[in-house]
Amino acid sequence: MRSSGWTVAVHSAGRTGSTPSPASAWLGARGRTTSSCSRCELSFWLTIRNDCSLKSFAPELPAKLKPGWVYCQFCQLNAPPRSSHCFSCGTCILRRDHHCVFTGCCIGYQNHRHFLTFLLNFWIGSVYAVLINSVYLHQAGRLWSYKDLVAMFLPIPAYVFGFTEHFYFFSGVMCTMSVVSLLMSSAMIYLQLLHLVYGQTAYERKHRITDFAVGWTGTLREIAGVRWYLALLSPLVPSPQPGNALDLKKASELSKREDVKTV
Repeated sequence: MRSSGWTVAVHSAGRTGSTPSPASAWLGARGRTTSSCSRCELSFWLTIRNDCSLKSFAPELPAKLKPGWVYCQFCQLNAPPRSSHCFSCGTCILRRDHHCVFTGCCIGYQNHRHFLTFLLNFWIGSVYAVLINSVYLHQAGRLWSYKDLVAMFLPIPAYVFGFTEHFYFFSGVMCTMSVVSLLMSSAMIYLQLLHLVYGQTAYERKHRITDFAVGWTGTLREIAGVRWYLALLSPLVPSPQPGNALDLKKASELSKREDVKTV
C-alpha cells in the first residue's frame, strides 16, 4: 500500500500544479531517455569489446618492411602507417587516436566509430539531465538563492555547514553530476571535432603529421564507414569501412586515383 500511495502522490503532484518531485520527473522522462541510454551503453561496450591491436592481424602482417611501415621493438611486429605503440595497452594499435581513461582501452581503427557514438549519446543524455534538474529546482524555488547555488556547485560543504536540507543536498549532487558530465562530454566532442576537421588522429595532430588528411567527410567514412551519417546515431547500423586497416592510403595517393578516374 505504501508503494501505491507513493505513486498516486507522485502523479497527483503533477495534476494539482504543486512542485513535482524528482520521482515524477524521472517517471515522465524514463521513456524518452531509454533509447539514448541504451545506445550509449551499447556503444560503450562495443568500444571496449572491439580489438584494435596489431596482434589481432599478426597472420596478415608481411615478413619484410614495406615503404612507410616501421618495426615495433616492443611488439616485435611490422606496423603499418598510422599505427603506434600504447604502453598502457602493451601493444600497437591500428590507426591509434588516443588511450581513453574512461573506457580503459585505446581508440583506434575498429572502435573509433563506437566511441564517437558513445560520446554523442552521452552528451545528449547530459543535456537532458541538466534541463530536467534545472526545471525541477526552478519550480521548487531553489535555484536563485546564494545558498542553493553553493549547494549546487559545492554540495558536500553546503550540507556540512547547514546551507541545505537532506533532500536538496541530493538534488544538488545530481545537478552537479549532470553539469560536470555535460562539460566533460562537450570538451571531448570539441577535441574530436578538431581532429575530424583537420583529418587527423590525436597522435597525428600532436606530432603534426598531415600525410593522411583527407578532409572531414573522408575521415568520417574512414572511421564510421560509408553510412557514417547513420552509424554515428546508432551502433546497430551496418556501415562497412572502406579500404583496409593495414593499407590506409595517404591523401596524395587518393588524389592521384581521382585524377586517373577523371582522365
